[in-house]
Amino acid sequence: KFENVHVRETQLFVVKYQTYPYSPEKIIQRARDELNKSKSSEYNLNNNNCEHIVTWCVTGEWYSDQINSLWINVRNKFKPFCEDTPSLEKVEDMKRCELICEECYFKCKLEKSKT
Repeated sequence: KFENVHVRETQLFVVKYQTYPYSPEKIIQRARDELNKSKSSEYNLNNNNCEHIVTWCVTGEWYSDQINSLWINVRNKFKPFCEDTPSLEKVEDMKRCELICEECYFKCKLEKSKT
């Protein structure tokens, strides 16, 4: 509930979306409807967090820029991974955990197969 948010103690962000296909009234109605669904009550940081819900209410897209940015940063940190490790098994583990992109995965496999 909004009453439980201590505004002076909480860091708030204002997000400006590129499009606003819904009226403010419709956005509020979508939020209320979504909170009544079981999907929104099953919190999941990666694919069902508060930013996903707010973005959907405002734009109709189920998206979290914070999570997308996080995964891009994680993947970028592991780009040099294939040059630094001799183990093909580790490359496979990274792919399985979706920590390297397809391009890097195939590049690593190709490099490792040469050794």
